[in-house]
Amino acid sequence: MPAFEIDTNAAAEKITPDLVKDLTNLLAEMLGIEPKFMTVIFRPNPLMQWAGTSDLCAVCKLTAIKNVNEEANRGYTEKVFKFMGERLSIPGDRMYCVFFSPEPTHVGFTGKLFSDIMK
Repeated sequence: MPAFEIDTNAAAEKITPDLVKDLTNLLAEMLGIEPKFMTVIFRPNPLMQWAGTSDLCAVCKLTAIKNVNEEANRGYTEKVFKFMGERLSIPGDRMYCVFFSPEPTHVGFTGKLFSDIMK
């Protein structure tokens, strides 16, 4: 179920299938799941600004039913910021990463709620 969404003004050409695959594998490893369960969504937006400038920036959102807590989020933050800096040259002071952990009763998949699937 986990989904990772990235809004960024990085050039769309830089968001290659290999980059998305590498990020998918990193996130899956961080969350302790198989990559086939991970969804990564890049939304390049050249009009995005941070602090009134169009220098590179990003806002990321990780949504996962499990494995989202203060201790884990510290590690996720470090790894995601490192990846985004190395691969897309987005500086850490121009990026947010926000973590959400919905209840299994609030997420559907294959026509069922995760609370029913996880029984």
